[in-house]
Amino acid sequence: MTIKVLILGHSFIRRLENFVTDNFDHRVTPNLNLNSEEVQIFYSGYGGASLAQIRAQGTYYVRDLRPDVVLLQAVSNDLCRRNTSVNDIYRELVDFVIYLRYEENVKKVVVLQTLHRIPPTRRIRFHVDTAWFNTRVDELNRRVSNYLKNVDSATFFRLSGFWCPNNQRAVFLADGVHLNYQGNKKYYNNVRAVNEPSGARRPARARRLRRQVPAAAGSADQAAQQDALEAEQAVQQDASDTLQPQLVAAVTEQVLKAIREQSAGGQSGEERGRERQRSSRGRKRRRRSSSGSMLDSSSDQDKSDNDSEDSSSSEESDSDDEQQLLSTPISSQVDSKLKNKIWQNKYIDFAKLIPKDDFSRDKSVHLQSMGKSEFKFVTSKSKTAIKSIDQWTTAFLKFLAISSEKFPNLVPAVIKHGEIVRELASRRTGLAWLSYDRQVRKDIESMSIPWGQLHYEYWVMATTSRQSNYGNQTHNFRG
Repeated sequence: MTIKVLILGHSFIRRLENFVTDNFDHRVTPNLNLNSEEVQIFYSGYGGASLAQIRAQGTYYVRDLRPDVVLLQAVSNDLCRRNTSVNDIYRELVDFVIYLRYEENVKKVVVLQTLHRIPPTRRIRFHVDTAWFNTRVDELNRRVSNYLKNVDSATFFRLSGFWCPNNQRAVFLADGVHLNYQGNKKYYNNVRAVNEPSGARRPARARRLRRQVPAAAGSADQAAQQDALEAEQAVQQDASDTLQPQLVAAVTEQVLKAIREQSAGGQSGEERGRERQRSSRGRKRRRRSSSGSMLDSSSDQDKSDNDSEDSSSSEESDSDDEQQLLSTPISSQVDSKLKNKIWQNKYIDFAKLIPKDDFSRDKSVHLQSMGKSEFKFVTSKSKTAIKSIDQWTTAFLKFLAISSEKFPNLVPAVIKHGEIVRELASRRTGLAWLSYDRQVRKDIESMSIPWGQLHYEYWVMATTSRQSNYGNQTHNFRG
């Protein structure tokens, strides 16, 4: 059974999603380099959002996705507000955890440790006293950590690599708030560690160092011990980098071996088929010879049977070859320019993926003036526009097949988009679902939003937009 994990929070999560999507390092993937058959990762980050806003937006996503695990990183922006006490933030966060755990039936909730901030090295829009902010962070982390020890299937996860002053200067951007590339890499490794299978344990040395860290997460007293742990992890990372080429070579050799064995198995299967045909002909000859009459004629008959069987078997093999040629790959049915646009993540009109013959039923007849009070009936050209969810689904499947050739890791997210569109079509008549699909795919091209996430603004507009009199008009939600 595949475990669905939702990472929910503020701009840290949105930036992490961009980091894993745009990264060229083969060890950094949107699924955290985990087995997609065991774990599937989903992101939902809202820049500048408070905990109340994250709860409001995230609840809809949780109900739609039904994740097994939710990771929360959600209170940094609330801690910046001087009119909000740490106690109020603590109670609001704990209430959200309890709500997810027992109201939405999330099997496990993990609260990620809130990070410190450092003094900015450039002018920023909202300046916060870092010493005051970090004191509030330590208090909140301590209280949440202690409380969640008594909540079933709810845990507090301490982030490593962000507490030593030297490390802080190396992982934060100039604003002192958000993480740079190195910081996002450390954050990625921490989030991945939360979702690693239980069997993947740290080495004994790392576990001993981990137990020495005091419970007051984020305090300055643990900096030296944290440095030791990070140094040990860095050594392990260097070792994994050294072993990586050897692992790739070994896996490649195993794949090639499996392909060779499969090819040899196919040849042996053909030989077994021919052997069965020969044994079948032998049994027929024995049955005919056992009758005891007309041996000579039966032998002649056997020869003719053999000839006919040989000819029939050759005809069957020819027909098999012809049947194989009848199966045309989907990719060959689409123009190369259109495929390149799909692979470049550009918006395309799905109607171009459907054969023109499918639109022949949309032809209509109208009167055309010829002058001098003369008219004639003219057949209009067929309109190549999608007007039903069945046509859209046909085009979507072709789109998915072409996209999966270059981006197989995106298949689950693209399928999720298709599920959202079909769900919208089943909820409401008309073509509002088509407008939702077009708007989201245009935003994927222009703003690089990820596939498979429910766009709440377009969803609300599609489900509440005014119906046309004919129920077949689309609406551009942006005007």
